[in-house]
Amino acid sequence: MEKRIFFFTGKGGVGKTTTSSMFSIFLADNNLKTLLVSLDPAHNLFDIFKIQSSNNPSKFKENLFIYEAAPEKYKKIFLSRVRSEMEKSFRYLTAFNLEHYFKTIEKSPILLEQAMATAFESLTEKEFDCFVFDMPPSALSYRFFSLPENSLTWIENLINLRKTINDKKEVVARIKKEPLEEDPVINKLQLLKKKYEILKNKFRRATVFIVKNPDRISSIEAERVKEWLKALNLNVKLLENRGRDIPEIEAQIPTGELPPEVKKTFKSLFSL
Repeated sequence: MEKRIFFFTGKGGVGKTTTSSMFSIFLADNNLKTLLVSLDPAHNLFDIFKIQSSNNPSKFKENLFIYEAAPEKYKKIFLSRVRSEMEKSFRYLTAFNLEHYFKTIEKSPILLEQAMATAFESLTEKEFDCFVFDMPPSALSYRFFSLPENSLTWIENLINLRKTINDKKEVVARIKKEPLEEDPVINKLQLLKKKYEILKNKFRRATVFIVKNPDRISSIEAERVKEWLKALNLNVKLLENRGRDIPEIEAQIPTGELPPEVKKTFKSLFSL
């Protein structure tokens, strides 16, 4: 069975966490081993389920596990990988210069998105049938989903630039009758390109639910975000909470039970 991935995003306060939590209960009740993950830096999954916080996925009930992905943890993992690659690829630099470049990377404006991607890649390798991601509000979610596309554009430009440099090196080497060494930098760029292509394909196989409320402001933002994500060729669906799709009910998530009308809605969603 192919792993299924679901994202729940939307404007702050529309009920993303509640909705993704109920959907995860629904999947588990249908005998699908499910991991519910919060990628929102403002976590509250453990509070909602009334279970003790943990650094590892916690079992809530049969087939349902809960996890809050701490951004700082995955930042450290990502930066550790970057440092290791820099030390291997740029051995000719002094320790001082390496530290200077590394500190520049630590201040990268997309470090949070990279940390989220690191968490996503790591967690979706685990043995579960379904992954449900409770996402941050729309803007940060959009930056996360844009990460592969933007990175691939950047990497492709670097590869082309590197090829131009290598062509000139080849001319000089021929004149001097010297052997042309293989370029480790372009090889590394090709590996990075493959990594982001895999990430992009995972996103495109997933379903992104944009949670909204019936009010005008929530609906306008949801439609706007839908267009942003569709431009990335993602499978996007609107889900109205406290209205058409999910009725205004008091969610009894800690009991692990779902009202019949919610089960009916989720049954139609899961067939998408």
